[in-house]
Amino acid sequence: MRKGISFISVLSLFFTLLLGFNYTTTLGSTMIYSDDFLGVTSGNLFTTSYKSLPNDPSKPMYLKTGGTVIAGSSTVTLDGGRMTIGALSTSSTSSSSTPGGVFDLSGNYRIVLNVSSKGGTSSKKFQVYVDNNTTSQSNSIHGGASKVYEETIGNLSTGNIIIDSNIGTQNSFIQIRTESGGSVTINEVRIETQGGSSPPPSQPGFSPNDEFRIISRFSGKALDVINASQENGAEIVQWDFNGSSNQVWHLIPDGQGYYSIANKNSGRVIDVYNWSTANGGQIVQWDSWGGDCQLWSVNDLGNGYYSIINKFSGKSLDVYNFSQQNGGIIAQWEYLNGHNQHWAIEKISGGSNPPSNPTPPPSGSMFDLVGYAALNGGTTGGAGGDVIYVDNGADLYQALRQKRNNNTPLTIYITGTITQANSSHSKIDVKDVSDVSIIGVGTSGELDGVGITISRANNIIIRNLSIHHVRQGSGTAIEITESSHNIWIDHNDFYSQTDVHKDYYDGLVDIKRNAEYITVSWNKFYDHHKGMLVGHTDNESLKADKITYHHNYFYNIGTRLPLIRYADVHMFNNYFKDIFGSAINARMGARVRVENNYFDNVGSGQVDTHAGYIQGPIGWFYGSSQTGYWHVIGNKFVNCPVSNYTSTTTFNVPYNYSSVLHTADEAKDLVLQYAGVGIIN
Repeated sequence: MRKGISFISVLSLFFTLLLGFNYTTTLGSTMIYSDDFLGVTSGNLFTTSYKSLPNDPSKPMYLKTGGTVIAGSSTVTLDGGRMTIGALSTSSTSSSSTPGGVFDLSGNYRIVLNVSSKGGTSSKKFQVYVDNNTTSQSNSIHGGASKVYEETIGNLSTGNIIIDSNIGTQNSFIQIRTESGGSVTINEVRIETQGGSSPPPSQPGFSPNDEFRIISRFSGKALDVINASQENGAEIVQWDFNGSSNQVWHLIPDGQGYYSIANKNSGRVIDVYNWSTANGGQIVQWDSWGGDCQLWSVNDLGNGYYSIINKFSGKSLDVYNFSQQNGGIIAQWEYLNGHNQHWAIEKISGGSNPPSNPTPPPSGSMFDLVGYAALNGGTTGGAGGDVIYVDNGADLYQALRQKRNNNTPLTIYITGTITQANSSHSKIDVKDVSDVSIIGVGTSGELDGVGITISRANNIIIRNLSIHHVRQGSGTAIEITESSHNIWIDHNDFYSQTDVHKDYYDGLVDIKRNAEYITVSWNKFYDHHKGMLVGHTDNESLKADKITYHHNYFYNIGTRLPLIRYADVHMFNNYFKDIFGSAINARMGARVRVENNYFDNVGSGQVDTHAGYIQGPIGWFYGSSQTGYWHVIGNKFVNCPVSNYTSTTTFNVPYNYSSVLHTADEAKDLVLQYAGVGIIN
């Protein structure tokens, strides 16, 4: 009997535990709504300036239905108060009527409320209703079932309250209430569907006589039998493709939509070790005997990539822990549509030569700082100061906190993965400091589920970090806010996943609240819904300004690349690929110079109902009362719904960037080769 490798199981459990601080979203679920109340106040909670309904921006997401509700410091306190979330109006519900709501609660779903504190009379109750905005559970189209949760203040526990229910309609809302005399403070609310499934099998029709190499979309490395072994149980890993037979595969159909994947060198097939159904289950080679743990559906994702899903476990072939190293483990994992689960299956004809090694990064000034961050005194970060190394979030947070009382520049090198589990706070605060660089070492610097907020800070460099799947803290991978200035975001990777609700994650790099003199360069942004914004409100007093984006790669993103209000923004030599909503969104008098960018398959082609623009590379989309303006120069548009733009303003930037300006075609090639982590330290 075959036995599993225990360290894989341990790593799998460890990785799973890192996904959340108290509660982990169910794999395969879809987020309906989430809010961590960042920026909430008693004055804005019940207005559209805080949150509006997704289908009607003129109506607020939250409505007060009684009592006292106090908001601030990223919390909401119900002090004998009640409020609805997602209701269309405050019209009272009854057994036969409802104002309706914006949440589809017609199936199984889960409500998660994080309670940070409680108080008042212990016998008073905390309640959650669906489609009921009164104090009587019978005043609902669901009758008494509308009350989906109730607990006394005395018995209520702090932390996450998890409510599983199926009471609701396709147009529902929820109400949260404390009885008079009771007080409950919450700092997060989430609603999500329950369940999910892997993508259905497809039959691309590979010939069993053909030879293939199988290349990870994320790492660019090939599936490989470790050490060219011919033994049962030898691990499948990834390695630079060199044309050897242990990297060559045959896909043999079983006639029912599945394939066995046989190695040319050993004759053995890819196998889920010991019939594992766990995330992180080990992938090995084994004698072919036709078991379901050796059969795989190969599903065409378009653009030359496939997912490879095991018939027995339903899990995907996966580059474990997003490794980019030779020898990186290949495991199975719940299909999340990540690039580490996408594979190019490339036919090898006539013993073709392996691809050449990448050209080394050029010397000279191409990676030097240009743009707005080079003005206003420049941006040097921690150069010439102290140097420390950290591998966990608690040490990183503490180092930044201590820097508040130290004027010496500081460079912090990150040598490991920062997670919620090894952090002392839900986010990393770069706050009230100056002259700091945070830099990843090689490809080891990673923030998994933990974001960075730069607040009241200046002369900051963030470089060579992979920051992904951020939901805690501010919910943004990097947020630059509160009058921060001279910030350089350079050579990083930012991503999450797109098989979730568009509001499941927030932005990747959001710039707001009077932040200015910022350059964002040579980064990769991918697999995300709402990319980034410049200015979070139509209130001009809180505008961000003076931002340069150059040589960035934007791939498989929905919208906001970026969304700009009021600011002067320069975008040159960026590569936009497979943007499924819209890209540059200029509003409220913003001026953007769009120069020598390459747009490939950018935009849904739908007509935006707000302003009438076709959703494509450039426009005024999705709200705000005034348009922005664009100066369009030297761009290339390929397979875009709009490919001819007329400038609506003339905007010249106040700095020299001729040494790093390339044609759109040159920019595409350079970005593909040199953007992201692992290029420079």
